Amino acid sequence: MSDIVTEIRRQLFHMTNGTIIILVYLHWGKIVGIVLAILSLISLIVLKSKLYEKIGLIKLIIDLFEREENLNNPGIGGITFLIGMALTIVIFPPYVTLGGLIALTYGDATSTIVGKTIGKFKINLTGKKRTVEGCIGFILGATIIGSIFTSIKISFLSGLIGCFIELVSPIDDNLTIPTFTSLTLWLLYVLT
Repeated sequence: MSDIVTEIRRQLFHMTNGTIIILVYLHWGKIVGIVLAILSLISLIVLKSKLYEKIGLIKLIIDLFEREENLNNPGIGGITFLIGMALTIVIFPPYVTLGGLIALTYGDATSTIVGKTIGKFKINLTGKKRTVEGCIGFILGATIIGSIFTSIKISFLSGLIGCFIELVSPIDDNLTIPTFTSLTLWLLYVLT
């Protein structure tokens, strides 16, 4: 039970940070991507040098939100989250960037919460634990919450594309979901 509570807490933290990044991006634009890249590098140095053990707030965040299996490499999920957001913001034009950020922030988090709490029907394409219910949660989370920031059409497409990427990605989905969702949206935009 405590694993589920930790995971829900972790995903709510994920959504909160993603929402802050989206709001700041909407206000200040691409400069946010550069700042996130710098923060990612600083975070990596702090975590790899074990400096976080001396910084109370960072240690508290790791204690509250880190998965048990990642304690030997704490904070890596947060760092890849920042890197995925930064790459998406820097590489893609604004009209498709938001779709990638929405997929990672809301789709990925809701898929984990739904999949871990009520998921029964397993999907195993890459050896990662995924469920049909989690996929539905991904699409609904991205569509419903994402429509606050952009059109329902873009939010739905972002959820659909991001869900597919989460299912097939062999590497960390914090990197692939926002970048490949934005890339796919850009290709759809260019080709239509």
